[in-house]
Amino acid sequence: MESSAFQKPAKRNLKLKGATAPCGSVQKALNTFSFIKPTRYSLFFVFYSLPSTAIRAIRQFLNSLKLKAELAERRNSGNRAIVFSRYFIEGRWFAMADEEKKFLKGTTTVGVTFNGGVVLAADKRATMETFIAAKEVEKIHVIGDKIAMTLAGSVGDAQSLVRMMRAEIELYKYSKGGDITISGAATLLSNILQGNKYYPYLVQLIIAGVDDKPRLFDLDPLGGLLPERYVSTGSGSITAYGLLDENYKDGLAESEAVRLAAKAVAAAMKRDNATGEGIDVVVITKNGARRIPKNEVAALTA
Repeated sequence: MESSAFQKPAKRNLKLKGATAPCGSVQKALNTFSFIKPTRYSLFFVFYSLPSTAIRAIRQFLNSLKLKAELAERRNSGNRAIVFSRYFIEGRWFAMADEEKKFLKGTTTVGVTFNGGVVLAADKRATMETFIAAKEVEKIHVIGDKIAMTLAGSVGDAQSLVRMMRAEIELYKYSKGGDITISGAATLLSNILQGNKYYPYLVQLIIAGVDDKPRLFDLDPLGGLLPERYVSTGSGSITAYGLLDENYKDGLAESEAVRLAAKAVAAAMKRDNATGEGIDVVVITKNGARRIPKNEVAALTA
């Protein structure tokens, strides 16, 4: 028999006075939210009652989880054709599959201003990694009466932006009764790119034209917008810049600017295997945009 000193104390059913009902403030809160039931509709109500910044942050977080799940599934599938690389955007690392990355390589585009206008030049080759996918690609698109843009990067992303800009410029013309300014169009395109920075368009663009004077802008994938006197984008841009830096000067005549732009692309074709298949040149003045015939371009680079 155990000593009474070591016996376990008997359990007591303690009951606090007033514990049978919630206090006044708690009861008021329960009455206020008594209509909310633990269903998906209550979650919908709570979600859309949050501030817009909180909703945006939650959506971005959920999208990032979805992206990580997709990448993990692909990585574990054992498919060697899908290898992941990483790119850095505003403090965050993103993964990108090779089938997307392969469109980033290739192209040389050039823009040069002169007295009275702008010259745009580009090669005509499209590549998928080391494979030459197309030899007659149009990389200079006229999107308005006196405005054009060049494309470098993912073909699908770039063509989508061209269609979008053409539509926006036409809508502006009919709604405002006049042409959009070149800087206005460039700012619009910059805002589109910036608005998609978490899932960016994989492009680098030049937009140029003439309103009260010649204008030339360089745009990066996140919407960075820089006015330039001359510019080059694409994998062959380093070689092209060597010629542009050496020969560009203020006050060029139209013929000089056309020759300089064409030669810059031709120089890139000699050293960059993703640039080739001929040169396309477009000249924009106050009278509009016109494309230089192939035979004339060939004579310029001979």
